Amino acid sequence: ILDLVASLGPRDLCLCLISGGGSALLTLPHEEVPLVEKRAITDHLASAGANIRELNTVRKQLSLVKGGRLARACRAGRLVTLILSDVLGNPLDVIASGPTVADSSTPRDALDVLERFGVVEAGLAPRAVAYLRRLATEQPASPDLAPLPSCVSNHIIGDNTLAVDGAGITAESLGF
Repeated sequence: ILDLVASLGPRDLCLCLISGGGSALLTLPHEEVPLVEKRAITDHLASAGANIRELNTVRKQLSLVKGGRLARACRAGRLVTLILSDVLGNPLDVIASGPTVADSSTPRDALDVLERFGVVEAGLAPRAVAYLRRLATEQPASPDLAPLPSCVSNHIIGDNTLAVDGAGITAESLGF
């Protein structure tokens, strides 16, 4: 997908559809992070009770496509993202780990999540942890908030509230 969006030109329009499950389905870990470790981290965090923001903070920091990296790779004259949100409150940087949204998290934030949920202590993903530690020492404490290209726009076209409201309207029309 990175090659595809990088092949576009200034006269192209790139449409991107983001939906529930996007964080799990669009996976491209950094080459220093084995996919098996990223999966082990995700499985461990989910089973230990991490919320979606915590899960996606880690996912973004280990990814080459999440956290706005898809938007930065896109060379189209315009990138329009249509979003079906399954995250309460619709935080754009959390939905599908925000591939077309600037990331406000840092490698240190991801390490904090891994430490809080025992991933570091368990030695569950040594290469991923080493990668995050290296990034945390190389990058400033604040996130890299380099702006995304001005041609990027994100639009929520559906969410949990709309789905629940629609189900309620339909139920009432059926006599429930």
